[in-house]
Amino acid sequence: RSLVGSEMCIRDSSGAGQLMGRPRKVPKEQALERLMQCFWAQGYPGCSMKDLAAASGLNPGSLHSSFGNKEAIFAQAIERYAAQLIAAVDGAAQPRAQLEAWFETFLSRTAQSPRGCLMLASAAELAQLPSGVQVLVQQQLQGVRGFFAACLSRMGRDKVTSDAGLLLVLISGLSVQARAGMSHEELVHLSQSGLSRLLD
Repeated sequence: RSLVGSEMCIRDSSGAGQLMGRPRKVPKEQALERLMQCFWAQGYPGCSMKDLAAASGLNPGSLHSSFGNKEAIFAQAIERYAAQLIAAVDGAAQPRAQLEAWFETFLSRTAQSPRGCLMLASAAELAQLPSGVQVLVQQQLQGVRGFFAACLSRMGRDKVTSDAGLLLVLISGLSVQARAGMSHEELVHLSQSGLSRLLD
């Protein structure tokens, strides 16, 4: 059965999942969210295509035809993760409020996995990643730095490039501390202190 809209037909590994003689469907967005969660929990080196198929609910053939190889799947997963962070600023009109909303969502997301932030956890294991995946991770981090720089520029900051770099260092440190077991409350305090010292 072919893909229809954003849905894909799958058959679960048990052979169940049939309804009226047709395979059940998993929405593509739902499958991609599961794939992202798998990379987030296990890291790129720790995820096999078998793991990804099991996580998504797709059989290997459907997984490959819908999302491509492991590197292509990771590209879509990390783009989704970054987009979810950026989506958090939609309700904030002012650049400082956008930065604060981004950091708040970043910490909330970071607390959801023992590995911390997906992008920064991937950056920490960069040497273990294929060259193409290394580029993907670096591009996403540059995108974050670009977002920081755009906010700082709108705030009229003089040292936009260096201050954006400092914010990137701040989130890197927060992610490391989250992985080391620091409480969410402590992370929020450090985040707010760091932003205040840089922006006030």
